[in-house]
Amino acid sequence: MFRSLSGRLLILTTIFVMLAEILIFVPSIARFRVEYMMNRLERAQIASLTLLASEMIDPALEAELLRTAEVFNVVLRRDEMRQLVLSSPMPQAIKA
Repeated sequence: MFRSLSGRLLILTTIFVMLAEILIFVPSIARFRVEYMMNRLERAQIASLTLLASEMIDPALEAELLRTAEVFNVVLRRDEMRQLVLSSPMPQAIKA
């Protein structure tokens, strides 16, 4: 079957379709990852801005901010100095 002209055309068509899929799929995954990380960064930044507006916040509000931002800790970096702004207890390690 693959020795005939139609068989060769089928193989070449399949190869080019697969190459086109790869050329479309890989940048799409990379863009999704960048957008996902930027969204997480924005949510963490919004959570830290709440604390900057008010020095003391309720621990329940702090836990809700961290849960909503889907992060464990928020570290603010200014002038090459890092400051832990919000933190939650780290989950226990999984023992396998």
